[in-house]
Amino acid sequence: MASLTTAIAPTFTLSTAETFDLTFPSGASPVTVTMAARDYRMVLAPSSGTLRDYIREMTAAIQTALTGAGRAETPLVSLNYSSDMLVSISILATDWSAAETAGSPLRRLGFGASIATVTNTAYATRPPLHLAVFIERRHTGWQAQNTVSGAETIACVPYGITSGVKRDEDELSLGFLPRDPTTRASLGAAQTALQPDSAYAFSLGVVAAREWSALDVVTSALGQPVAFALGNWLTVAASTSEYYDIGAVKTESIAAPQIARTRDGWDAYYGLTIGVTRSSVGTRA
Repeated sequence: MASLTTAIAPTFTLSTAETFDLTFPSGASPVTVTMAARDYRMVLAPSSGTLRDYIREMTAAIQTALTGAGRAETPLVSLNYSSDMLVSISILATDWSAAETAGSPLRRLGFGASIATVTNTAYATRPPLHLAVFIERRHTGWQAQNTVSGAETIACVPYGITSGVKRDEDELSLGFLPRDPTTRASLGAAQTALQPDSAYAFSLGVVAAREWSALDVVTSALGQPVAFALGNWLTVAASTSEYYDIGAVKTESIAAPQIARTRDGWDAYYGLTIGVTRSSVGTRA
């Protein structure tokens, strides 16, 4: 299996809190877990502040709920970011089940709306929403763009004023995307599929118990800051000091992303090209 190298994670906002109940065979039960109303990103976000990493925040939310109920278990929500991109929820030394009670907190992680009783650990059946990963990316590199009003003297000396606002632009060509989740599964590939399965072709970016595609993720980026790990996904996902880029997907690329077959007449893999901008950088600290 080829290594995952690149990731795109748009910001998503919970305008109201989302909740689910954890049920145990003994002791305090059910226990309600609350994901607060705020901005989140999958993985490519800090663990504190006004915007947070959804996966680490889920671990913290479960721990807060268990402690508040007087239970002694220690939970861990983790993403297998280097291979199958599936999330697991571990609550060790106990049997437990879960069911959403408001919103879609479990479905965002790749589970269904409920988790049947398990011992210790539950494993998602789909990659988390709001995140696309790729094994190939080609780009020139960030190109500086500055807003300047000026001219040149007769001696070719430039003069004028600048806004002081800088941004970088680039065009990303992302490769080897399976056509859809069904094709991805048949190939045993970990990278995100290009488009959703046919039943969801006209409901891009909708949170439900289904696998998101790259087009779902790009569609959801409209009007949202986006984090990019361009070639350092595996390092960033394991680090709190490695930098990732923060910017946006250009509106024209959301409206009409450029799609191409990797090989003519072959539906296993496609290429996707999108225009992006960068306005800052961040870490997962």
